[in-house]
Amino acid sequence: MLWTRDLEAPADGACVYAPATVARDLFHVSCPPPAALHARSAAPVERRGILAGFRSSDLTPYAKTALALSHICVSRVNDAWAGGVASFESGSTVYVFFRHTRGWRPVFESLLQQTPLPPSAIVLSLASCVGYNPADYNA
Repeated sequence: MLWTRDLEAPADGACVYAPATVARDLFHVSCPPPAALHARSAAPVERRGILAGFRSSDLTPYAKTALALSHICVSRVNDAWAGGVASFESGSTVYVFFRHTRGWRPVFESLLQQTPLPPSAIVLSLASCVGYNPADYNA
């Protein structure tokens, strides 16, 4: 995988893909602990709740045409946050961030980007499991 970023974006996103010593040598950053860089796969009950929230959300009206919501992961930094990838027949994908408050609800999606991003620590923590470049979201 090729990791890129705007020069203004934080370089700690490299920590998701490279060992801490490599990121430090190349980008002069200190990597967070592994738990902050690697989310876990959602448990079956979490997966069902996240999928139900995705399908019923006004924030994701395109959910009904999605083929799947995959790579559903829960942050190890704060397990009230999750992410996933919606895929479509066209081959396009949309990254969706969820927050658990009285059920799982989408709070940000990469297609329309009409709401604020989750905190950068959450974006960073979900990147490797969900599969996006955290630098694309200034994390």
